[in-house]
Amino acid sequence: MLNVLIDFEESHLFFPRIILGLLVMMTLVLVIRFLPAKIQMIRSGESVRFFFVDSEKAKVGLTLALLFLYFWAMDWVGAFFPNRGYGFLFCSIAFMLVSSFLFMGQRTKKKMIAGVVNSLLTPILAWVLFGQIFHITLP
Repeated sequence: MLNVLIDFEESHLFFPRIILGLLVMMTLVLVIRFLPAKIQMIRSGESVRFFFVDSEKAKVGLTLALLFLYFWAMDWVGAFFPNRGYGFLFCSIAFMLVSSFLFMGQRTKKKMIAGVVNSLLTPILAWVLFGQIFHITLP
């Protein structure tokens, strides 16, 4: 009961499954929260817009490009430091930092400091917890 067996052939799937589960739960929350209002708008004849301003379209495009770059760079950086999780760590810090500034809106000193601190602490804590303490293989 107190023994933990790790199947190293599937250990790399642990973190993506957590993320997938969280994404599914957040999607359900958004659908439950906003779908009734959208249905009511359609029934009343109002036009329903996905993007409110054109700059949001650019942000979506940049985010998709950034995601592609993030996954490509994670593999590339990880090749320099095999089995250390540094690809995940360094690329996650950069990805979160750029994403924070992309979606920040009006940039104040307080928001910028919070974005930098969050971009550093979150990946470092995830890397330490999963990669170092639990020995889960990170990309």
